[in-house]
Amino acid sequence: MVRRRDPEVVQVWRERLEQQRREGVRVSEFCQREKISQAAFYRWRKRILGADPRQTPKPRFVPVKVSDSSVTGQRIEIELPSGAVVKLPVESTPELVAAAVTAAGGERLRETVSC
Repeated sequence: MVRRRDPEVVQVWRERLEQQRREGVRVSEFCQREKISQAAFYRWRKRILGADPRQTPKPRFVPVKVSDSSVTGQRIEIELPSGAVVKLPVESTPELVAAAVTAAGGERLRETVSC
């Protein structure tokens, strides 16, 4: 037997997901306030975003070339889709950039990681 999703329930979850994204609060805080389980939140997020091709995740990295390598003491800023901002020296190695981006990949929005 195939279980079909109630369109009204799907709409409620779409609205919840959008509300959490718009407010920029941690999933744990949002779920506690709304009295829903985090497991349900993540399950519905996966179902809804996975079902909507317009919500397909963008590539994690895109090629970037720093044109003036003689600039020292300058910082680059990388704003992640989650809203987190990573600030690094221009001369950072790719490994440092990857580690900093990974460290900033949590749920908290507008988090800034500097090296």
